[in-house]
Amino acid sequence: MRRVALVQVIVFFLVVLLLGGVWYLQQENKTGFVRNEFQVVSRQFSIRLQEFINTRIAITENLAAELQGVGVNPDDFQSHALKLYHKFPGFKAIDHINDRGIIDVVVPLKENKSVLFLDLTKTDRFKAFFRTAMRTGLTVVSTPIQLVNKKPGFVVMAPISGEKGPVGVVAGVFDVDRVMRLCFTKMELATYRFRLTDTEARNVLFPPGGHTSVLRNSKQYCERVALSVGSRTWNMEVIRPRESGFSLLFAFLSWFAIFFVAGTISYFVGRFLKNNHELKVNESRFRALLDAIPDAFILLEPDGKVVDYHAPRGWVCFETLSDDIIRSGDFLSALMEDSLKAHSAKLLRHCVEKHQIQEMEVHLSGPHGGQDVEMRFIPYGKDLTLLMIRDISRQKQAEKRLNASMERYQTIFEASQDPIFITTKGGRMVEMNRAGLDFFGAKTLGQLKALQVEDVYENRDDRKKLIEDLQRDGFVRNRRLTLRRIDGTTREAMISVRLQQNEFGGEKLLVGTLHDITELVNLQEQLFQAQKMESIGRLAGGVAHDFNNILSGVMGYASLMKSKMSSAHPFYDYVETIERGAVRAAELTARLLGFARKGQFSMVRLNVNTIVSDTAKLLQSTIAKTIEIKLNLLDDVPAIWGDPSQIHQVVMNLCVNARDAMPDGGRLTLSSGSRYIANPPGTPERPLQEGTYVFIRIKDTGSGMNAETKQKIFEPFFTTKADKGTGLGLAMVYGVVQNHGGFIDVETKPGIGSTFTIYFPEAGRNKEKEIVISEEDRTTRTETGCVLFVDDEADNRSLAKEILGIHGIEVIPAADGLEALELYRKNRDKIDAVVLDMIMPKMDGKEVFFELKEMDESVNVMLISGYSNDGEIKKLTDENKLLFLRKPFKIDEMVRKVQELISRKK
Repeated sequence: MRRVALVQVIVFFLVVLLLGGVWYLQQENKTGFVRNEFQVVSRQFSIRLQEFINTRIAITENLAAELQGVGVNPDDFQSHALKLYHKFPGFKAIDHINDRGIIDVVVPLKENKSVLFLDLTKTDRFKAFFRTAMRTGLTVVSTPIQLVNKKPGFVVMAPISGEKGPVGVVAGVFDVDRVMRLCFTKMELATYRFRLTDTEARNVLFPPGGHTSVLRNSKQYCERVALSVGSRTWNMEVIRPRESGFSLLFAFLSWFAIFFVAGTISYFVGRFLKNNHELKVNESRFRALLDAIPDAFILLEPDGKVVDYHAPRGWVCFETLSDDIIRSGDFLSALMEDSLKAHSAKLLRHCVEKHQIQEMEVHLSGPHGGQDVEMRFIPYGKDLTLLMIRDISRQKQAEKRLNASMERYQTIFEASQDPIFITTKGGRMVEMNRAGLDFFGAKTLGQLKALQVEDVYENRDDRKKLIEDLQRDGFVRNRRLTLRRIDGTTREAMISVRLQQNEFGGEKLLVGTLHDITELVNLQEQLFQAQKMESIGRLAGGVAHDFNNILSGVMGYASLMKSKMSSAHPFYDYVETIERGAVRAAELTARLLGFARKGQFSMVRLNVNTIVSDTAKLLQSTIAKTIEIKLNLLDDVPAIWGDPSQIHQVVMNLCVNARDAMPDGGRLTLSSGSRYIANPPGTPERPLQEGTYVFIRIKDTGSGMNAETKQKIFEPFFTTKADKGTGLGLAMVYGVVQNHGGFIDVETKPGIGSTFTIYFPEAGRNKEKEIVISEEDRTTRTETGCVLFVDDEADNRSLAKEILGIHGIEVIPAADGLEALELYRKNRDKIDAVVLDMIMPKMDGKEVFFELKEMDESVNVMLISGYSNDGEIKKLTDENKLLFLRKPFKIDEMVRKVQELISRKK
């Protein structure tokens, strides 16, 4: 009995040890199985999160692409972005950032109002990412940041392309905590613990606190998976506690002695049922995981018969075939063309015999056009082959779109009116469009490739500076350069170029455009010249006016002294010399006023051929016989409005200058004609209208002028005749032509000669009426009365008072407009006439005249000015029938005009 008991005890303990060992091995097997399952689930979580975020990044890039080239309207952007915000949950905000780095649109505004108009260039955490996106034109994902709600997040910046580079950025802002709650269910978040960190910055994106430690011990499962999020890489750690299996062993050992049989049976039956259930659950999980893989898998025998297959949803080619056809081995024949069947059988045979992977791309027929696939025959075991079929339809479509894009690029490249070029950083020409070949005067690209890029720069230092700036900034925009063509001529251009990261022959590439601004530069120089002459004209007019005021006193007192002494007086000749000098000075100021376009003209309708013919006849008898005069006049040249004497003087001055340029003889050609000019070279102050212009051309074969002299020829007192000229001849020509609404074109080269072409608008489109200055009434008058004489020059007031006093006319002097109004108000009944200077301090003559008109509608006024009867004075005198006297004036002229003025009132 003791042996039986001993055996029973030994058997009991052996059974206990045996069952305990079996249970322990089963638990370890379960632990390994759960670990493998956990690894699969962790990767599935990572795929789900990665696709969710990358989809939102793609949405941000698509929004930026839609804004390319159309500009950003804040209302339209907000409306469009708000739709995307609601349609694709996960965005914290969708912002627009302009090219200065300022957030000018925020969607939704209520939650993110605090960041509106934030300048990113002044924030360290955003400045680098914004500049990277604007410089490279590529989408940038930021490092982890703290959002407005104090939670961790990140920003996706997608640049908006423009004609000259990025013009702004569309920014998608993401709250990582919100993204995680959208990607995973509450049960998954409660079952597993997640931790997201940025690989480079090593900042925690999730959980929100950012400080939760992840413990790795024997009681937890932990998997780390790398996520590719746009341009950045994240680490995702998934943790799940292990289930305790030792408690069951202890419970089993505690109750084993009492419930040996029942416990053993119930234990094995229970474990069997439980394991069977877990197997089905795991099988369904693995099936779901397999369905998540987009590829189809087929297990083949050497003869092509199907052992097993799996095709996920979306494989339309398999949906049309029955299970029997697929397993029969004829499914490839049913889906492929006859020409590819033999090739696929050959690859299958090679895979089996050589145990090497074989690949091919085919098009499988089916509904909706079928599918493009990549087939890989992979050796599986000893005699089987695993056929993996991958759908590459999207890849093929992308290749087609890429090819179409390349064709469009090539079309734009060749059709561009501006030169587009590609060169290496070292200076080798790689590509140039047709506009670029025309710009450099080349017939083929080979002609340019034979040159070094430095050879087309007029100044090689410009090339060095360009390369330095490209190395520093990566791009250069709108820099002006002077470039040399193949024939040696130069052109002005604006260059915009970017340094590319890809290489050609071991060197980085420069891609850019040129914009020909040669004609624009020429027009700009003409405008600068016209504006300079306009400024000089204003200066000359002001000087002439002030000088005339001074001459009025000198000439007046000289005439007064001369009238009070006999010709035998010892000082008579001196006074007469002073008077002649004053007259010559007055003539000089008149010429200055002509240059300043303030001269007095008599405008009539005339034919320029008459002026030119008369000038030619006069020249025939005055210039040397060694100069040949040739006329080339158009018969039906249109008429112009002009002052015959002034235009005659213009032609004569130009002909005299041409004569002086040909001391040894030559040819002087006078031509006339007309042409339509669309953009005449006017100035902002004096714009010229497009239309038909009549021209007179004076061409000589003389010494010509260099560029420096040509720039100064119309300036007053500039002369190349050292001891002969006054320097006012061409200045007067310029003023007269400008006053007639025309312009001058000069072509000259040293040693070849000069050609002056003056243009006048035709009379047909000039609406001005003929202006004729009436002859002065020279009738001797003896009128007396009282005159209010208003002039800011004290000498002129004194002179007028003395001279008019001699003729019985009382003079009340006034130094300015305010004093004149006060004196007229006090002596209104006594004053017969008012002599009013136009240019005075405090109030000018025009303002004083209208104040006088308000006091007395019948006030009798004569205007005086150092200017001639220019446009403003002419309008005032014509509208109000006023007399006008130009400074400097002689005393008898002033007396006669004042007597005529007094007689008007009487």
